[in-house]
Amino acid sequence: MDNASGQPPRASILGPYNHVSCSPWRAPSSLGRRTFSVFHRLLSSTSTMSSSSVPESAFERGDPWMEDGSIVLKAGNTCFRVHRTVLARNAEVFADMFDMPQPDPKTVDDGQVMIEGCIVVELLDHPTELGHFLRACYDGWSYFQRNSILPVEVVIAFIRLGTKYQALHLREEGVLRLPGLVHSLSQHEEASDAYSRSRQRRDLNKLANLVLTHDLAGFLPQVLYACLQVSDDLIQDSETPQSSASSDDDYSTGLEPPEELLPMNIQHILSVKPHLIAHTEQIISNLPITLGRTKMCTRNRLPGSELCWSILPPSTPLCTPERWLDAWLAGVEKAARAKCPTMCMMNARVFHRKKLEEFRRKLPQYFGLAD
Repeated sequence: MDNASGQPPRASILGPYNHVSCSPWRAPSSLGRRTFSVFHRLLSSTSTMSSSSVPESAFERGDPWMEDGSIVLKAGNTCFRVHRTVLARNAEVFADMFDMPQPDPKTVDDGQVMIEGCIVVELLDHPTELGHFLRACYDGWSYFQRNSILPVEVVIAFIRLGTKYQALHLREEGVLRLPGLVHSLSQHEEASDAYSRSRQRRDLNKLANLVLTHDLAGFLPQVLYACLQVSDDLIQDSETPQSSASSDDDYSTGLEPPEELLPMNIQHILSVKPHLIAHTEQIISNLPITLGRTKMCTRNRLPGSELCWSILPPSTPLCTPERWLDAWLAGVEKAARAKCPTMCMMNARVFHRKKLEEFRRKLPQYFGLAD
């Protein structure tokens, strides 16, 4: 046994809950109160539901549905038959719930809902999220490839329900996937169809709301900047004071994450945009100072007397310095290919790389976070 009490540590086949970091994530007081509320609802739900046995036609079987399961979790109209021991070993909230005296399925009151002899516990979760959460509890590493980019809905389920039910290993697994997922979404081709762009916007909105409401502020700069990279119109459309997305409590306990940015995220972006625009303007002012010194282009003028490095992208928003730099370099490469020597192009690429590195260092500061 690994601990002083002689009991094995609670862990799933994913490994101990702190297998990623040296110490487990600690829920702040606000999340602690929310978790207690969830715990109370779980305990009270078994005594407040209506009639006894539920016919199979009245609900939809979810995945997982274990034929020898000992309890049924119900989300919406979807039911999951699972084992109490698996829930308890993966999630502290379920472990605490099952530590309390449980009703005997053979002697339950007439008012207790039963499905195939199992007590039903109704949860205020979206069935898709709950399905991802439960399958990860059962299947562990075989549920997903370690180095793959998980779908947005899976990462959201791991972090939301991992936080809500204190399954900290799943929360950390979701957190580890956030950077790669955000990068993948922000690199989406601008030429994609309208449906893909709309889906991309919704996914980034959900992730931005997720990190704001689940104590992941360190990811806010990357995610909110990705929202701007997708389209500046996304933020302009969200500037109206009336928003269907409301408070973080509504988000944390709701059935589905909102697809509109929360008001606080909109405020963050609107306050940071002037700094991002000023950063890009500073890059533009540095072009003649840095690249003009090489005097390489003065001997290789293009038609219209433009220097290759002075061709500025006409339509890239100044509030997205990374995208502006990429568009600028692409224009320089196209212009310099026929007229300029190799050294000119090398200087432009060095300038591009250094300015990208400089911006990425400063981005957290623009959002009020330490470097």
